[in-house]
Amino acid sequence: MNIEFQDISKTKPYAQSVEKKFNNYIWMLAFVIASISILFLALTLTYLFSKNWSAESIQLNIPPIFYVDTFILLMGSVSLIMASQAFKNDNANLYKIWLYASLLFGISFLMGQLGGWFALAQTGFGLTESRSGAFLYVISGMHALHIIGGIVFLTIIFYNATKRLKDPALSVIYFSDPLPKARLRLANYYWHFLGGLWLYLLVFFAIVK
Repeated sequence: MNIEFQDISKTKPYAQSVEKKFNNYIWMLAFVIASISILFLALTLTYLFSKNWSAESIQLNIPPIFYVDTFILLMGSVSLIMASQAFKNDNANLYKIWLYASLLFGISFLMGQLGGWFALAQTGFGLTESRSGAFLYVISGMHALHIIGGIVFLTIIFYNATKRLKDPALSVIYFSDPLPKARLRLANYYWHFLGGLWLYLLVFFAIVK
């Protein structure tokens, strides 16, 4: 007697359920992105107006490590794109490698942030010593918190991938499942947004310093 095992991820009700949830999450993510954009726009405009009324004579210089951080964050976006391509090609090894690389880039970015804050403090722009410095700490710190959120989400994706792709024979089931694909798409959207947001912040502070 032949027994056929049906992949639950290929059943129509399951796929429709995942697609419906994904569409809901897309709207939620769009709302989150819009809210974050408004928040950082308000913070940067507040900084701009306060700077015009400030009596500070010291010019705020962007720590060089922040420019390195920009490259690191962009490489994180590239690695996620490569992970998506590996997922599309059912390449389990490359998929896990690129996911792991994305996590490392995210963590490296946070370490760079810490180095940038230390460099600011060394040049007299402490959190309580300068209004300009305080704004830069707060704005970059809030961005770092959102990066941490992205790292947590990527960690969940990486953990599930590592757990489910231990057996090469089961990789077909994983890559045909719409759920990990939907999660990966959400991670890409969010991470690319954070990269664009960081570029905006860096350009803003470089211009109005």
